[in-house]
Amino acid sequence: MSDLIRTTRKSAGLTGAQLAGRLGITVGAVSRMERSERAGTIQLDTLRRALAATGQGLRLDATPEDPYAPFAPANVTDEI
Repeated sequence: MSDLIRTTRKSAGLTGAQLAGRLGITVGAVSRMERSERAGTIQLDTLRRALAATGQGLRLDATPEDPYAPFAPANVTDEI
């Protein structure tokens, strides 16, 4: 699915051990979190806490299911 924890951890210059220390968990638990994220089974709160420990936040955004929604009159402008 994604690799936000590992990517964000590395961008922050943190090792797995350092992130584990910030979260109060073991290095193995960090590894399991990163694997569960890639598998798409991570809990959102776990992902949020892990990212917060790297100095980042998690933002979710809903998008329309309709593929034509961007072309609805309210969303179309005359700008080119």
